[in-house]
Amino acid sequence: MIALQQKSDPVDWQLAYFARYSDLHFTPDELGDLVFNGVASNVQRQSLVNGVQGDGSYKFNDTHTLRAGFFISGEQTDVSNASAVMPDVGDVPVNVDESTSKLGWLLGGYLQDEWKLTHQLTLNFGIRFDQMYQFVDANQWSPRASLVYKPFDGTTLHAGYARYFTPPSQVLAGPTNVAAFDNTSQASGTCGGQSPDVQPPCGLVLPERSHYFDVGIVQRIFRGLDVGVDGYYKIARDLLDDGQFGAALVLDGFNYAKAYNQGIEIKADYNVGNLRA
Repeated sequence: MIALQQKSDPVDWQLAYFARYSDLHFTPDELGDLVFNGVASNVQRQSLVNGVQGDGSYKFNDTHTLRAGFFISGEQTDVSNASAVMPDVGDVPVNVDESTSKLGWLLGGYLQDEWKLTHQLTLNFGIRFDQMYQFVDANQWSPRASLVYKPFDGTTLHAGYARYFTPPSQVLAGPTNVAAFDNTSQASGTCGGQSPDVQPPCGLVLPERSHYFDVGIVQRIFRGLDVGVDGYYKIARDLLDDGQFGAALVLDGFNYAKAYNQGIEIKADYNVGNLRA
């Protein structure tokens, strides 16, 4: 990545370009995998992403600071899966070849305001919009708000809510032609017989949509040392996860229809001179 940042009064901004390339290739022990698993899959996944992100802030006055930003990325993925499987009738392996190529796009933008209600209380609120054009086209408006309260020096309390939209990793989210494995050792009991032209295809990975709540406190113990506790709770629809569903040692994306995540984070920050731990 490469970024250009400028700080001035009252405007700060940053513009960044980034690129990412990945290549995963699993080569099976064809004879051994066929004997023990009934399938030997040669899987290759390649991904190339290019994108631009911009963020800026404008101090409107002593009580309001406006922030805005955007995100654009294009991702080219190429996935191939050459599988040797055993037919239901006969003892000669047959080959099933699949390949998927996709240029997908992610677009996003946000606008928020930091409003100092008092010297001790600050309200942050805003909204974000995300659009994905991948194997699934979807979008969402995501509001968010949080309060930060400093009752006295050294103590900071915060509480917030955010709506999130999380696209799946495109290289893991492509549809599979399940019908191609009918009448073989890899026939699907869930999606068998379905044509790849049926919409939505069986097993298609959807974006995750969630409601996120958090509350916490940061306390200064002495100069240079801050400790904090933060609790969070997330309610998700189509929660994203990865799992191994075939014999090949590679992960595939999938969704949980409904999910709840909760937890507590405990942290400590120590700053002295040029040392931060």
